[in-house]
Amino acid sequence: MSLTKHRLPQTSEAFLEWELSQPDRYEFIDAVQTFDKPSDIRYDLAHNLKSLLRSEEQLCGMFRQIREPYTRTMLGDDIVRPDLVVTTEDVGCDPCDSVQTIFLIESGTSTKAARHSAITRHLSINALVSVVTLREDKVAASISTVWGSSTVRVEEVGVAGRLYIPEIHVDVWLREVYNGILVA
Repeated sequence: MSLTKHRLPQTSEAFLEWELSQPDRYEFIDAVQTFDKPSDIRYDLAHNLKSLLRSEEQLCGMFRQIREPYTRTMLGDDIVRPDLVVTTEDVGCDPCDSVQTIFLIESGTSTKAARHSAITRHLSINALVSVVTLREDKVAASISTVWGSSTVRVEEVGVAGRLYIPEIHVDVWLREVYNGILVA
């Protein structure tokens, strides 16, 4: 389907209704954006991570929900499809808007500037605690956490490390996330 500008929704509210009738998925970041189908590795990593987070008894007991990968998520006026989100709202809400943590899986070709821009944009949203980026091409992650009102702490995690996010009670070995997907 060809997207012509005069037919596209100009607001996030109009986008929410419009996208439901589309055969493909989209995002709304200042305007309608194509949502590229995730690679097999990215898809598998998102589902491994979701399974690991669900097995964390503390997370489930803290009134937090783990949404399906690529759930429509409100970040300010933008509607994005992160690889995974942890939220405090009911699973049925669409789009999800009470997000505490976003998980993004980036390809090996992502630029540092693009990653920094995405993290800064996501962390500027009220109530968002952290953005976790995982690499698609190697066992590595970066955890960016908001401390206070504006200070961001960044922790790089390698193959022998843990995804430790105490704010949402997550503590899993990074190699478990990549288990069966990439050889460390």
